[in-house]
Amino acid sequence: MNKASDSFTGLSPHLIASIYPMKRVGDGTEWARDDSEEPFEAPLTQANLEMLATWQSPFEGAGVESKFPGLSQMAQAGLFKGVLQALGSKIPEKMERTKEFVADIERSANKLVGKSGVTKLNSHQVFSGAPPLKIQITAFLRAFKYPVLEVEEPLKRLQEWTLPQKLARDGTAAEFIRSGADVLSLMPSLVPKIVGFHYKNRVIQPCVIESVSDPLDAPIHSSGFRISATVQITLCSLTALDRNDWNETYHRTF
Repeated sequence: MNKASDSFTGLSPHLIASIYPMKRVGDGTEWARDDSEEPFEAPLTQANLEMLATWQSPFEGAGVESKFPGLSQMAQAGLFKGVLQALGSKIPEKMERTKEFVADIERSANKLVGKSGVTKLNSHQVFSGAPPLKIQITAFLRAFKYPVLEVEEPLKRLQEWTLPQKLARDGTAAEFIRSGADVLSLMPSLVPKIVGFHYKNRVIQPCVIESVSDPLDAPIHSSGFRISATVQITLCSLTALDRNDWNETYHRTF
């Protein structure tokens, strides 16, 4: 089997990415590289890792703005002043106590101009989750001697790992009856291969392949097989990573 390091002579091996299948070992909670299949190897023309953390502000609705939005907005903007002045002008002079009461409200309202109920407490964010890492890469395949071995076969192998290993032909009910009520028949299909990703001094595993492009319009050999292909690949870590997991992605310590 021709390897990318053989095709791209003189290119640093650190610039060649490797995607390889993995298998469960031990009690099923650990993963190890599956050497029964050849890895997908190719240099990358683009590579980007996206790391996200989900933070929320659950106390945003605790302020007075959420309870009395219209009143709080008018108070902050100073709109009560004009309303109260107009109201006070309509009160007869003989109702002195009422006019004074309205004037007191106006003075209190003036103190609220430019004020807000938003505080550091009710704007405090809390951590609510961390999605898996997302890796988007563009791999470049090129044939120097054998288009099938150097382009077609590696791409086909990568696409096979993206697809389910097996999909049952019939529904779960039919499979359950046919198998004699075997509980495994309730989930008769096999999920796609779990893979690992190695590039430069970074190892991220286990991963899943979310998408793989297939450039059908790539240049071809006289035999009809492609001589080069630029392939967009999206990988995701199987689970979210914590700090210790992240440190383990560095193949070589600093």
